[in-house]
Amino acid sequence: MTADHSPNQEQQYIRQQLEQELQSIQFHGHDDVLHQTHPESLRSRIHALWNYEFELSLRPIGITGALAAATFAACLILFNNNPNPPAQDPANPSSSDSQRQLIQIGGNTYWQDQYEQAVKHYES
Repeated sequence: MTADHSPNQEQQYIRQQLEQELQSIQFHGHDDVLHQTHPESLRSRIHALWNYEFELSLRPIGITGALAAATFAACLILFNNNPNPPAQDPANPSSSDSQRQLIQIGGNTYWQDQYEQAVKHYES
């Protein structure tokens, strides 16, 4: 090939070379491919469906999952606000954490009401 060839002539020359090199190579699987892509019987249709390949892109799945989690968290925060706090049990006036007292016995710290319940249970 000389330098006076145009790009079009060069492409034609390369194409001819390629065709000569690939002349001996032939594809013999036409029938198999057609049977797999266009099944004729019910069994081959089911087989083709079973072998169906698909791709899932992770970005949309991840974005959808993140949005679902954010929506769920927002719903929990917005709809879980209880404007009426639970009424205090009159039988157990010390059930509120603000009224509970810590006591130390034997080097350990306990809630007084829980300690008294445990002692009553142990003594009975």
